[in-house]
Amino acid sequence: MKVTSSWLRRAGMLIVPAALVVLTAAAGSAIAAPVGVPPSGTGGSVTAWGSNVSGQATVPASLTGKTVTAIAAGFGHSLALTSDGAVTAWGSNDVGQTDVPSSLAGQTVTAIAAGSFHSLALTSDGTVTAWGANDKDVDQATVPSSLIGKTVTAIAAGGTHSLALTSDGTVTAWGANNRGQSTVPTSLTGQTVTAIAAGAIHSLALTSDGTVTAWGFNGNDRATVPTSLAGKTVTAIAAGSAHSLALTSDGTVTAWGFNDDGQTDVPTSLTGQTVTAIAAGSVDSLAIVGYIAPKITTQPASHTTAAGHQVTYTAAATGYPTPTVAWQVSTNGGKTYHQITGATKTTLTVTANADTDGNRYRAVFTNLKETATTNAATLALPATTGGTTSAGGSTSAPAAPAGGGGTSLPNTGASVGTPLIAALVLIGAGGALTIATTRRRTRTARHR
Repeated sequence: MKVTSSWLRRAGMLIVPAALVVLTAAAGSAIAAPVGVPPSGTGGSVTAWGSNVSGQATVPASLTGKTVTAIAAGFGHSLALTSDGAVTAWGSNDVGQTDVPSSLAGQTVTAIAAGSFHSLALTSDGTVTAWGANDKDVDQATVPSSLIGKTVTAIAAGGTHSLALTSDGTVTAWGANNRGQSTVPTSLTGQTVTAIAAGAIHSLALTSDGTVTAWGFNGNDRATVPTSLAGKTVTAIAAGSAHSLALTSDGTVTAWGFNDDGQTDVPTSLTGQTVTAIAAGSVDSLAIVGYIAPKITTQPASHTTAAGHQVTYTAAATGYPTPTVAWQVSTNGGKTYHQITGATKTTLTVTANADTDGNRYRAVFTNLKETATTNAATLALPATTGGTTSAGGSTSAPAAPAGGGGTSLPNTGASVGTPLIAALVLIGAGGALTIATTRRRTRTARHR
């Protein structure tokens, strides 16, 4: 995976996380699950930075050597879930938000969430535990009795409210409701909700038909789902303090709501990319762009040319990140290949000669996803047939001497040099001259 976009200009909204906590995936794994829900087999280490007033950006030494599978960040505290199903909390604890309940000891936690001043944990038996701030008449850290006997599959924590998704596809909300953020819309009745998200004072739900429902405070239209999503299939949702995000099946991101810090200005750098996961901070947004394996778009063509001529092979491939290229050559008919030093462009120029005759060339494209190899292209010198070659040059036998009587030299496939032919002709002519001279001299002697 690669986090390729984070759009943010400045902090300063209603709920501002004091630290940024990032889970680094172990080699070979990928993170593409909703926040707080670790995908199977994923794990790594935690890095935190930013404001550290309450120690929220200081990762505890107790996590050293452990595999962290999920993370969450509140206003001034942080949470981590390890592969053994235990929760570690650190940072501000003025209302008990980092006092992990003893009731979780021995249980296997499967997901975590952090509100401004409260925390949530979901255990393997489908029950929710909440702790931290429990404001009067709000009770965001008091799990409602309506969840007793139900199996919770996902949790979300807003500023001072909480959400739970149960196995029957219904949503339960509790805590602050001054802006309607805990009043689940009746339009969700009878629908199957598959994902939930909580902003500071608004909430989101994704249903099985790929549509988004939003409710709560609607300042800057954060709870008004854009018409641009009509007809599209949404696959993931996220909520910031006052803005919302949706990821659609075509890998594009839609953002709406408060935008004073540019948090809903989806970067143009994402155009044409396939986004695989999204997340929303208080006043910033994140997108993970999935790696796209190289795909060969241009195959190199074979060439036949005369010795001394140059030929150029061309290959191309798409992919993300942009693939690198390395050309290889085989001198034994394709049995083995070795890399050509310095041949790292999409074109390769080779001079035809006896050494390169019959060589095969191919390009290997590689990125962080995988490797793709082109077909092999051959370089060949033209074969000669009769007196001509297929490369445009020609070799012809000498014509018979003027006056007739000469015998043409057979063409054995090798070129007969002109000087040799001339020498043979001259020798023949010289012999004739010698004979003639001798005869004249004989006649002269007789006359003497």
